[in-house]
Amino acid sequence: MIKEFVNKYFIYPIVHDTGYNIYNTSVWAIIFVLAVALLMKYFEAKKQAIDVKFIFALLPWIALGTILRVLKDLEVLQSILFITPLIYVVIFCTCFPALALSHWIEAKTKMPYWKAWFAIGLAPALFFFAKIIAYIQNPSVFLTWFGVLYFFGTVFYTLRIITRHGFFSRLNIFVLLSHLTDAASTFIAMTFFSFTEKHVLARFLINSAESAGIVLNNSGAWIMFPLKLAVVGLALYVIDKEDLTKQQNVFLKMIIILLGLAPGIRGLFQLLVFTS
Repeated sequence: MIKEFVNKYFIYPIVHDTGYNIYNTSVWAIIFVLAVALLMKYFEAKKQAIDVKFIFALLPWIALGTILRVLKDLEVLQSILFITPLIYVVIFCTCFPALALSHWIEAKTKMPYWKAWFAIGLAPALFFFAKIIAYIQNPSVFLTWFGVLYFFGTVFYTLRIITRHGFFSRLNIFVLLSHLTDAASTFIAMTFFSFTEKHVLARFLINSAESAGIVLNNSGAWIMFPLKLAVVGLALYVIDKEDLTKQQNVFLKMIIILLGLAPGIRGLFQLLVFTS
């Protein structure tokens, strides 16, 4: 009985990439929270600075994980390790030793660790990105995706200038935009193409909007924008209001960026290679 349950709700969705359900979503969420807590303790013990430079150096690694995932979608890569969420484990087991190597390089050459870490991650990201280029069928979709992000970015920076409110810091704006990359990808994919949503909550809300008749081009995917703004905005508000150290504050925002940017970029690549 237990074996059947595990196979149905955990093993099968990974092997056949059928998406998420309430059971595996809950377990992955718990594991993720525990991993974040352990990482925070580790970085504090090692006195590893989590700042904007750290986040910048992490970006190629996020891109690398996404690119490898899309290459699995294209069946260029065959291993089950490149399916979500296992790909996150693969990238972690790669970028964490690379971080240690970067600190060693810094000690030997005086090159800032974040520059070395960025370069180490950028090299394979560019290598595998070159493999995706040949599969791109619809480059014009990038303009729509970028246009949506440009609109929201303009709104956020306008509010920053007008209100001068601390909420609209550059880092907070980047966090919001990182999740809007995911919202934009989902919106375009479901509104103009025949893609479906795999995540439980998002799928429920989109279906609810469609059942209520609140649709755009017969799709309720527009709801991803207010959903992301509300959830991520509330998370940022709580983080900034809590009595946290700057290190803890930036670390939590880094995790939120990771959760939005990785699926957002993957969604964009899927649009580029699977639509015409």
